[in-house]
Formats: sequence, structure tokens, C-alpha cells
Amino acid sequence: MKTKIYFIALIPSEEIREEVTQFKLYASKHFNSSHALKSPPHITLFPPFRWNPRSESSLKRSLESFTDSQSDFWVSLKGFEHFDRSVIFVKVIPSEELLALQHELKKCLFEQIGLENADKRAFHPHMTVAFKDLKPAFFQEAWSYFNQEVYERSFKADRLFLLQHDGKQWQIIQNFQIGKNINNNL
Repeated sequence: MKTKIYFIALIPSEEIREEVTQFKLYASKHFNSSHALKSPPHITLFPPFRWNPRSESSLKRSLESFTDSQSDFWVSLKGFEHFDRSVIFVKVIPSEELLALQHELKKCLFEQIGLENADKRAFHPHMTVAFKDLKPAFFQEAWSYFNQEVYERSFKADRLFLLQHDGKQWQIIQNFQIGKNINNNL
């Protein structure tokens, strides 16, 4: 059986999802960059990886076990930033809790199911607004626009999301409550 492509992320509240989606729509309409619309607004914790759907239950059990032992926390968003001249994103303030969650998730997935993060770049939490199809000719205009935008929000990171690519876009296939066992023992 063919493998499918998955990734693991934090997804903000509905209100923030709507706001960030509006930024993505603006980038699509004004700067011809629509690729970011293929996924919900999110912070990638474990980048896309191939996995056999027959083993999806082991992946889900691992995520359930992991999230049960974690504590929820607040994530802060403030302004916009960019990588090189190809990616514009909502800036995520990297808290100790967020960095620890990402580190522990990588460790857990490797130890429990042998899943290794192939992306060796350092974790840089962000919410993408424009990328991949953002042409160099549009970058400066797009950056001038988003650099002037004032945007500051926060949301409670209380769920981890597993997404799967359906061949056209990313679909949420399950979410896992963070700290379920910890919160129930309080």
C-alpha cells in the first residue's frame, strides 16, 4: 500500500484561523500567492512525513500518549516576518513551553514508533501567509504591505492536530487534547 503524507501542528482558535486566512486570501488576490491556502493556519511541530496508512493507529496512539502527559499553554502571535525573499508569515513568539513541546514530540515519535524528523533545520515557529508560489517580483510589494500590518493575538495551545494530504490540500484527520490526564487530576 502506498504511503500518505502527514504533519503535526498546533492550530489556533477559530477567530485567529479566520483572521490569518484573510491574510492568506489577501496574498492570493494581490500578490498571486495562493499555496498557503492549501492548509489551515497552523504552527508546524513535526514537518510533513510519509507514513503507511495501515500503521496510522500506532501513530495516533503515540500522539495520544504524548499529549496526555503534556500541559496546555498560551501561544502569542505578534506581527509579520519573512524567510529570505520567499516566505511571509505571522510571527510566533517562541516560548519555553512551545519549544519544549516541539522537542519532546520529536523525541517521543522517534522513541515510540521510530519516526525521525528528516528536516534538520532549527525549529522556527511561524504561521505561513505566503510561500512557494510567491514570486520574487511580488515579494517586496507583499513584504511592504505585511510589514505595515499590526497584528497581535494569543491562543491556548490545548490540542495537537494530525493532518493528512489528500492530493490537493491538507485535511485535519484528528486532534488530541493536550494535558487530558494532567487537567483531570487537578
